[in-house]
Order: sequence, then structure tokens, then C-alpha cells
Amino acid sequence: MTVRSLLILILSLSFIPLCRAVYNPKEYNIWHIQGGVLYGATQTEDEEPVLISIAGPTTHWANMVISLIGNEPCDNKKITTEFAFNNDMLTVEYGCLTTAGHTVISYTLHDADKVNKLYNQLKSGFTITLDKRIKVWAANIGTPINSD
Repeated sequence: MTVRSLLILILSLSFIPLCRAVYNPKEYNIWHIQGGVLYGATQTEDEEPVLISIAGPTTHWANMVISLIGNEPCDNKKITTEFAFNNDMLTVEYGCLTTAGHTVISYTLHDADKVNKLYNQLKSGFTITLDKRIKVWAANIGTPINSD
């Protein structure tokens, strides 16, 4: 199972009504690291969770995956789309699934230079904006909680 598939599965399971009862809002903007992958969560303006992972930060193979609940139905023919990172529109890989009555969308940025630039902005204490509406704070990204 790929990291992307695992993240989509974890995110989709968090939307099952029983799981929402144990949700802890204090976990937003707290970064963890496991197996070389940084991951954290934030929320949309509608208080829906957004899972962010950065695999291999600072490497030439770094990538970033953003998974969130969408309102539109899945477009199974779409494989790429445009997604805003700060004020830059970048081409990302698009993935989508419908589960438990929700649409879970993932966006993967494969451009290591762009990912590393975003990572360095976060590590320097700057906030980044995703999709022109989702704020990602630096919090403890320089010293993430080790989950290995």
C-alpha cells in the first residue's frame, strides 16, 4: 500500500461518525514524523480536517500530499489539476474517493523544489496558504513529534 493510499484511508476513516466523537482539536498544527514523512493536520474554514504530509523534506524526491473533504463528486477521469500554494497555481496529481457519504480528495505535489520551498517557509515560521483558504502554521515542524 502506498503512503498516499494509506493517508487517504486514514483520512476517510476519520470521517466515520463514531470516529468524529474522539476527535481532539488540539492535534491541529502539531507536526509528527514517521519513516521520513512529516505529517500534520489543519482545518478548512468549515472546520473540516485537512491532512498534510511531506515525504522526504529537503531531498530531491520530496513530495507533499494534501487530503481533505470535497463538496463536488469524484471526477475519475481527472488525473491532474491546478491547486494554489500561497499565490502560486501549481499542477498536482488528483485523487478522489467517495466513502461514508463523503468525497475525500487528495492533491499530490511531486515537484521537489516547490515542496522544499514550502517546507523551508514553514520551518522559518511562515504560514502557507493552500487552495487560497486553508492556513498551515509552522508550529513544531522544526522539531516534530517522533512517531516511529
